[in-house]
Amino acid sequence: MTPGAAAGRLVVCPTPIGNLEDVTLRVLSALRDADVVACEDTRRTRVLLDRYGVRARLVSYHEHNERARAAELVKRMRAGATVALVVFQDLQCPMCRTDAPLEEQAAKAHKIPLVRHDFPLPMHNWSFNAAVLARYFDSQGKDLGNQFRDFIFEHQPEITPDNLQSFAQRFATEHKTDLPFVVDPQGKLAAEVNADKAFGNQVGIQHTPTLYVVSSRNPARPFVEVTDIKQLFQLIEAMQTE
Repeated sequence: MTPGAAAGRLVVCPTPIGNLEDVTLRVLSALRDADVVACEDTRRTRVLLDRYGVRARLVSYHEHNERARAAELVKRMRAGATVALVVFQDLQCPMCRTDAPLEEQAAKAHKIPLVRHDFPLPMHNWSFNAAVLARYFDSQGKDLGNQFRDFIFEHQPEITPDNLQSFAQRFATEHKTDLPFVVDPQGKLAAEVNADKAFGNQVGIQHTPTLYVVSSRNPARPFVEVTDIKQLFQLIEAMQTE
């Protein structure tokens, strides 16, 4: 990566079927940041982008041009090759709480993105609701959702299903943000959490935290799972130098 070059990365965005208002703020943010949006039907996607004032370039990507288009997109990303950390977290998971500060420290030290996915486990009785609250704070300001996730990790031993809302209100007050009594009246935020969970299931996530170092530098090895958090810095440096 040359000095000053923009980092190249791939972001997978779920888009609404039918009702354009079902698109999430996180997806709109990713689309606005994108240089190129690859989609199956450029005409339909253009309707969505125009609705929200997104000016990204559209290119088609479907079964008939997948091989050629994939090579083109990889080449584009490699021109601004980057490494990123991708983690699947459960906000009630003690190991997620322990590892989160090191993940953030590693991302900051190496100046790489940390992409956090919500993956609430069924045996935890308040993690799903906490993830929904985090999505609400995602919608209220840049990085506010991740600050809330860190706040929840900090107070994890104290939180119960009965007082989770009180901790959320405390966070909202400290950050001068409104917190409505019902944060997800239409179920859109819960759908986002479920979409993250479905994505995790699709890629084979079986436990939390599951952490990957992802890179566009080497197509033969696009990601490595971090199985020993003590090796995180070394793995990042190895992926950066490939």
